[in-house]
Amino acid sequence: MGDTVRIATSLLAFGLLATSASAETKTFNDVSVVDVACSKNVAADADSHTRECALKCKESGFAIVTADNHVLKLDADGNAKILEQLKASDKADHLRVNVSGDVEGGTLKVTSIKLL
Repeated sequence: MGDTVRIATSLLAFGLLATSASAETKTFNDVSVVDVACSKNVAADADSHTRECALKCKESGFAIVTADNHVLKLDADGNAKILEQLKASDKADHLRVNVSGDVEGGTLKVTSIKLL
C-alpha cells in the first residue's frame, strides 16, 4: 500500500510540473497591436486599426495579431504597459510592437513590450 501511495504521489507531482512547464516563451517582432473588442474584425487588416479606437476600447484589453492572423490576448501586465505607451504615442494607426512572453492558451503573459 505504501509503494502505491508513493507512486501515485510521484505521478501527480510530475503531472503538475509538466502542466506548469507547458507555457512556451516566444518573441514576436513588428506585430500589430489592437484592442480585444475589435481584434476579430480587424485581424485581416490590423494596421488600419486606429490608436483612437484602441484607446476608446481599452477596457476590453489588448491583443497582438501574429503574421498568420492569430490573435493573442495580452495579460493584465501587458495591457497596462501597452496602454501607457499608446497614451504617450502620437501614431494614428499602424500600431506595431515587439513583445516577448509566455504563451498559455490564447494569452501572452508579457515580459517585455515596446510600441514601435
